[in-house]
Amino acid sequence: MNQAQTLPYLAGKVRITSFVEVNEILRNAEFAAGRTEEESLPFREQTLLELDGEEHRERRKHETPLFTTARLDEYEQEILSPAIARALAEADASRGPDGVVRVDLARMSHSLFLEVAAALIGLDDVETPERTRLLEDCVTTLSIAFDVKYSTRDHAEVIAEGLAAKETLIEHFFRPSARRRQELLETEAAGALGEDEVPDDLLTVLLRHRSEAWDDDLPVRETILFLAGATATTSNAVNHAVVELESWLADHREDRAHVDDPAFLRGVCNEALRLHQNVTALVRRATRDVTLSTGRVIRAGEFAALDFVVANKDPDAFGVDAATFNPWREVATTIRPYGLTFGTGRHTCIGLPLVTPPSGRPSRGGEGERAMVQILRALLDAGIRLDPEHPPKYLATEEDVYQSLPVILDAR
Repeated sequence: MNQAQTLPYLAGKVRITSFVEVNEILRNAEFAAGRTEEESLPFREQTLLELDGEEHRERRKHETPLFTTARLDEYEQEILSPAIARALAEADASRGPDGVVRVDLARMSHSLFLEVAAALIGLDDVETPERTRLLEDCVTTLSIAFDVKYSTRDHAEVIAEGLAAKETLIEHFFRPSARRRQELLETEAAGALGEDEVPDDLLTVLLRHRSEAWDDDLPVRETILFLAGATATTSNAVNHAVVELESWLADHREDRAHVDDPAFLRGVCNEALRLHQNVTALVRRATRDVTLSTGRVIRAGEFAALDFVVANKDPDAFGVDAATFNPWREVATTIRPYGLTFGTGRHTCIGLPLVTPPSGRPSRGGEGERAMVQILRALLDAGIRLDPEHPPKYLATEEDVYQSLPVILDAR
């Protein structure tokens, strides 16, 4: 699990495992997207993740304002905080006959980020439990299809399930939400509405800046990209943070005194992100002969398989114990403590500041710690611990992703 070298789509490519070399290639404009599989195109073709050059810069320019500091504060305070409180209250209400509060953290963390993603994208009518569950089921299936190259199941079956989920997403969420925004934009264009009276979300951005080069389905695929990135990837990081922290505290009881320390929690999140990233590898294609600072030469047209799993455990970057979890880890100021998990350079994940401060280091006074620390802190306050009677389960994939993670909330 989480071993990039076993993936069939990486076969025959130059495998890069050095942190320095992976980091350099990601930052080098002479390397372009290196897609070598087409199964997932119905879910990700021509999305921000797949673009290069001017097309990438233009799309990113329009979408980046969705992640300003003011917007991030709004997501945290108006959406995520109430969602956390509601999830914990629902857990209380469903405690077992023995009085113990048990929940599946994999599902809970996924639903928390889903509420934020729905608001950021502009998917309407996700307030009721029934509608939320419908969207959750869609996103879970779509995320697997989006990264089908990692799946250990029959790929044709995964794609078929993903296409069915995509149709459900379009019918129940995307189409009515996009139609409403299109009507508002038309009203704005007629002078009957001000720009500040139109929703400021991804769907509106896509409608405002629609390109003639886009096919009709591209806004749907961009929506799927944001849903997958904002839910599956980030919620799984929270899950791993909880598991790693419980193991750490069992061996380092003195650190229980630090569970309210923003610097310690930031370190927990950084290490969970570094050691358990969803994107295990990325393929890039050299557009001309490139000589890296290490002396390695990659020829024009050659594909480089960037192995994030190994690079994020490179002792030269993260110390001799790089393969182990250590929330007190110190790294050079030129290295982000969470490693290459969000990429780097012009293709850095656009949703990074929603999950964690881009620097990966705690801010003064603990302000702006963002979603991952916010959720982890709430779970610790609730007395979270792994359920010893119900072991976790993993998805049938080469990624390090939990299907279920049973936990107990002792303080509820």
